[in-house]
Amino acid sequence: MIISKSRLYETDIHLFHLVNKHHKWMMPMHVITHLGSAPMTVLSLFFLLFSSKGTVFMTTWAAMISLITSHMIVRLMKHYLPRFRPYLTVNESNVISNPLKDHSFPSGHTTAIFSLCTPFMLLFPSYAIFLLLLAIIVGVSRISLGLHYPSDVLIGALLGFITGAICMITIRLILGV
Repeated sequence: MIISKSRLYETDIHLFHLVNKHHKWMMPMHVITHLGSAPMTVLSLFFLLFSSKGTVFMTTWAAMISLITSHMIVRLMKHYLPRFRPYLTVNESNVISNPLKDHSFPSGHTTAIFSLCTPFMLLFPSYAIFLLLLAIIVGVSRISLGLHYPSDVLIGALLGFITGAICMITIRLILGV
């Protein structure tokens, strides 16, 4: 089954409106979205680097490498695959008061939170559901605030998850853990 590019775009717009139309979400989402920001993810990892040891320390390094790697990939994708943010192109979109000016694809916040959470989901399976929900909520916040299309968030989540998993597996293989 082949799906046309226009059909994918229509689906993206429809899903965007489903999430973005709820104005009441904007205030809590405005806070939640910062969990995927560069300052929050980097500070969280530095805190863990200086306060942990053993497997948590090793996992923190995997998350740090994943965050750096995925950020470089996001920057390249935003440069070579430019896409205007939905608040600039979609009628009747709700957006926060100080919107971003760079490109939309993929979502950097979503990529960051998934690249940080994935190694810890692999280390602590009992916390995987909580960490996955946290990462998903950050992604949904990006749509809710009018800053990303659902496909930006989906690709960001996949990129962060894959990068996090590869970094965690690689570090475990190198260290023989």
